[in-house]
Amino acid sequence: METSPDTLFVALEYDKNLPKLDLHEVRPEDVENEVFNFLLEQINKEGYKAQIIYGRGGAGVLREKTIEFLNKNMVEPNPALKLVKTWKESSLADAGGRCLVLLEE
Repeated sequence: METSPDTLFVALEYDKNLPKLDLHEVRPEDVENEVFNFLLEQINKEGYKAQIIYGRGGAGVLREKTIEFLNKNMVEPNPALKLVKTWKESSLADAGGRCLVLLEE
C-alpha cells in the first residue's frame, strides 16, 4: 500500500536530515531559478523530498514567489521540466516560514 502525501508530510515535519534551501539571501527575482535548480539537484541525487525556507515577516515576497513557482511547476506540461509532485506549508508553530516538497520520482 502506498503512503499518502499527508502521512509523508507529517513525517517530514520532524526530519532533521531533509535537504533544505534557505532563500533568506535570495533576491525575489531569483527565487524561481534558485528553487528550480535546487529541486532538480535533489532529483538528480535521487532525493524525492525537500524543504524550502522563505521565512516569516516582511512583505512575504519570498513566500509568494516560492508558492507561485511550486504551483506552476505542478501543472508543467513538459515532463522534463516538471519536478514538483505536491507541496505543503509547514504546520508546526515553531517551524518558521517554510514548505515541504515531494518531488516527481
